[in-house]
Amino acid sequence: MSNALLRHVFYADRLYGTYTFDEWVKLYNHEDIPDGAYLLLPEGPKWYIRRYSTYLPIDIEDVSLPCRALALLLGI
Repeated sequence: MSNALLRHVFYADRLYGTYTFDEWVKLYNHEDIPDGAYLLLPEGPKWYIRRYSTYLPIDIEDVSLPCRALALLLGI
């Protein structure tokens, strides 16, 4: 499957999980995704951060350098 169709979650400067659209929709309230995790989506504003059980769009400059480097190395 192409990386362009996946949702990538980074936490503690590591790849926390990779989800297809169907897997992402099935996650109930995304309770397993911790606050402070970065979410990289294939569409729209690309980067989000999970705060208080919601996702807030952020600029790429606000994403930690290790997460950005890891996304670049993974070819995302």
